[in-house]
Amino acid sequence: MANLKVCLPGCKATSQRALVFASIAQGARTIFGLSRGDDTQELLQALIRLGVKVNFDDNGAVLIEGCDGDLPNRTASLSCGKGGTTFRFLTALCGTQPGQYRLHADDQLWGRPHEPLWRALRGLGVVIEREGNDLLIDSLSYSPDLVDFDSSFSSQFLSSLFLVDTSRELFSDDFLNSQSSTYFLYSKDCVDSWKKSNRIEIPGDFSASLYFLAWSLFSKQLVEFYPKISLAHPEIYALDYLKENFGIDTKNNTFIPKGGVKYPLEPFDVASAPDAALVIAAIAVNSGVQVEFKNEEILRYKESDRLAAIRYFYTLPKELDCCSDHRLAMAGAVLQLSTPLKLYGRECVSKSFPDFFVQWARLLELSA
Repeated sequence: MANLKVCLPGCKATSQRALVFASIAQGARTIFGLSRGDDTQELLQALIRLGVKVNFDDNGAVLIEGCDGDLPNRTASLSCGKGGTTFRFLTALCGTQPGQYRLHADDQLWGRPHEPLWRALRGLGVVIEREGNDLLIDSLSYSPDLVDFDSSFSSQFLSSLFLVDTSRELFSDDFLNSQSSTYFLYSKDCVDSWKKSNRIEIPGDFSASLYFLAWSLFSKQLVEFYPKISLAHPEIYALDYLKENFGIDTKNNTFIPKGGVKYPLEPFDVASAPDAALVIAAIAVNSGVQVEFKNEEILRYKESDRLAAIRYFYTLPKELDCCSDHRLAMAGAVLQLSTPLKLYGRECVSKSFPDFFVQWARLLELSA
């Protein structure tokens, strides 16, 4: 039987980093395969409102004229939607461009932590205040200086400042070399690579591919992806974990189910792959096994309380509120492979993968 194929969106993590980098870099960059999810598109529209020149070709590639660290518009009202990365990246960008900005964020975002990033910017002379669901940023007195803060809770704070620090004035080499977060190292590797080329290729969304890997495990069928996923993704730990504990292999951009759950399962370190925790839990529930999560408290502060969701999975529920959390909706689809489950609010997948359930239904139909 031929491999069943899934068309993945562009990687959200890579897409958003590429947009910020290209916007303030020197010269033009063409981005191929940009994510079509809400988060990425809202970030793109915000950059356009900041004066970044953006053009689209007939094949969907995005051409961005870099501002060489100096955005044209120093006042703007920007919408961040529900995107945590969008909100944090724009906060860092506006905070380091002397001006006055208003960032509007959905209710969901205000329950997530942002203070370490705000504290770092305030130390550079930036005035940051909340007004309702808006973040007011007055960076007219911004003065670059070395910052040193604890990024252990979320490396996204560090990545956001690193991406906008075009003159490399905010971090000492010793500080950067001491950072070991996979997401920050990914940001750093991306920047190093993109500096050398005017062409940026966005791989398929690795995090999204893991849900189809779960389908592969339970259907015992091969699944192939296009565009290709990158095995340099920060959450590759999750794939290694599944290979070791659930009998999955990869070859030529294809997931190959080999079968055989290793028991007892090794603990899963959430800090190494926070976005993958929900799908790991769903796979474990479907397999009738228990997985221990290390550093699980991180999960409380995502789009939803994912730690509570995982505990709920093990009650074998009949319905699931997706809580505006795209990863939770996708994990719910995995749970449906083994038990009748009604999903409410599943349209939130538009955050990163607008046609996830179209692709999912097609796969189920072809494999029936």
